[in-house]
Amino acid sequence: MITNLIGKVFKDGGRGPDEFDCWGLIRYIYKHEFAIDLPDYTISAFDAQGINDAITRDRQVWITVDTPEFGDVCLFSMGYLNQDFITHVGMYMTCGKFIHVLSGHDVSISKLDNPFWKLRFKGVVRWQD
Repeated sequence: MITNLIGKVFKDGGRGPDEFDCWGLIRYIYKHEFAIDLPDYTISAFDAQGINDAITRDRQVWITVDTPEFGDVCLFSMGYLNQDFITHVGMYMTCGKFIHVLSGHDVSISKLDNPFWKLRFKGVVRWQD
């Protein structure tokens, strides 16, 4: 199911099945792959402060992990001065790869060790509820 999402388009507030923002993609996969309804955030994908605040507020239902597994959520800081300011998420697949979607790009799979992502990578969390 997950690989069928490759190439779907970015849309701010997109919750699927054909258009996604980064959180919408995670929610869609969790619902259809794991039967888990993650909280929804009606935050624009361009509202960096709102995204960071929501992620920070809900950290109690996510545990930080050192060794990612399939389904874990990768956290990224997309170029803001505060390098702990989380503004992008993707879902860990396997072998150092994650699926995600960004403004101006379709859903794709990237590698955590790619220099662009390695610089922005801030950790991995696992849903524990």
